[in-house]
Amino acid sequence: MKNKVISLNLILMLLFLISCALFLIFTFRNKETFENNLQFTTGGSGSCSLNTNTELQNKNSPFNLQGHYRYPKSEYNAATRMANTNKYSAYCDVENYSDILAYKCLKISPANLSYTMRSSNIKYIFDTIYIFDENTLYSYLKSKIEPLKPYASKIKGPVYVCMSQAPYFKYEKNSVENPINKFFDARSDIINSQKPYNYVSFDEQNKEIAETNTSGSSDISNKISSLYCQILIMFPMYEHNEDDKNAMTLKSSTAQEDEAIIKTFLETTMNGYYTHNSMCFIKCNKASNLNCGCLNMTEYSSRTDTNTRSLGSSNPPYVIDANKDLPRYTAKCLDHTENDAVADFSLMYFVNPLSIGYQNIIE
Repeated sequence: MKNKVISLNLILMLLFLISCALFLIFTFRNKETFENNLQFTTGGSGSCSLNTNTELQNKNSPFNLQGHYRYPKSEYNAATRMANTNKYSAYCDVENYSDILAYKCLKISPANLSYTMRSSNIKYIFDTIYIFDENTLYSYLKSKIEPLKPYASKIKGPVYVCMSQAPYFKYEKNSVENPINKFFDARSDIINSQKPYNYVSFDEQNKEIAETNTSGSSDISNKISSLYCQILIMFPMYEHNEDDKNAMTLKSSTAQEDEAIIKTFLETTMNGYYTHNSMCFIKCNKASNLNCGCLNMTEYSSRTDTNTRSLGSSNPPYVIDANKDLPRYTAKCLDHTENDAVADFSLMYFVNPLSIGYQNIIE
């Protein structure tokens, strides 16, 4: 009996020691993973001070003059990206591995650009949505790109996103004698704040109230939450397939062919649309640096029930309020360089294959 008790104690002691060993192994491995992920998330030297969006806006910046917007694989890759001497380490959105990085301003709407993609045999996704905020916009883009990832491989980059958002500039005065309820045109002389939402009204004491932010998640007022936007996602390495939207047929099989396709896309297909206009740099809804251009919107503009807010992590899922989340309004964008002619302006972005969101999706 005594021997049995000793044997049982030994077994329990061994089990305890094995459990401790497994716990220590698990702890140290998790610590290593955490440190690696932290380094990946925060980037390299941590000495950044620029942003690709604001540098694109500065026509004379190195970003524009030295072609930093090209993100060539020879310089922008996982092996060299962390080096302090890499030119991209100066950009905080690059340093922090943002999902999308600024490329160019375009004088065309995503809808019209989609026709160019079709005629040029370039795979694309076009959609009309409402943007709630920057984070849900990123979630929306990933939800459209990730399903196209080929089995056991990645999407061959580069992948680009073109976005154009209709600004909301409204002036309302409910006076008995001279009531005013109108939407103002978006012009270069009234977008100094670059805010996409500007609603001016008057209280009961006839005091002017100017609001420059759409309603947030906790706002129970009737103020609109989201802005109308066209989105075009472009895959220049793949063929367009009108019959099968999910088809991913590569155009090339060699690195030399890849380079030629990218060069043709950026320098020929897209070249006629590049511009540098102040209308390009109106912010995306509730965004700090992300720009969304300027899209014309009329009562005849296509309708959509898609709002990026529905992709949030709320539980239960957020229920769309049509009046707040899918507002109908008008917007007119004027080009001051062309005698205030009506024009659409879009921002073209490079989908970052080194970001945490796309590192396993785009090569």
